[in-house]
Amino acid sequence: MKYCGIDKDGARALFELLIFSKSKLEILDITGNHLRNEGCKVVLNGVSVAKELKKIHLADNQFNEDPEILDAIRGCMARNKTLARYDFQYNDLKDAGKYLRFCL
Repeated sequence: MKYCGIDKDGARALFELLIFSKSKLEILDITGNHLRNEGCKVVLNGVSVAKELKKIHLADNQFNEDPEILDAIRGCMARNKTLARYDFQYNDLKDAGKYLRFCL
């Protein structure tokens, strides 16, 4: 679902997919969409409880290091024990975002 124009409204549907208890989704690549902060928070909340998800690609989704985003990323990484790869490139993550990578 790369570069499909998914925005914060579409994030809710992705959240529902991620929290579905019988979902076997292992990789979610939503690179290059328009989730911004609000949509990314919703998706990351779903990722935090996804049972089978191993990779999430949120590159180029126009989010920044708002404290709520950083908390959502931290929470996601702490709760989802199957997640082995994540891609947050080409977003507006500066110092706090770089530090976050080393803490996970």
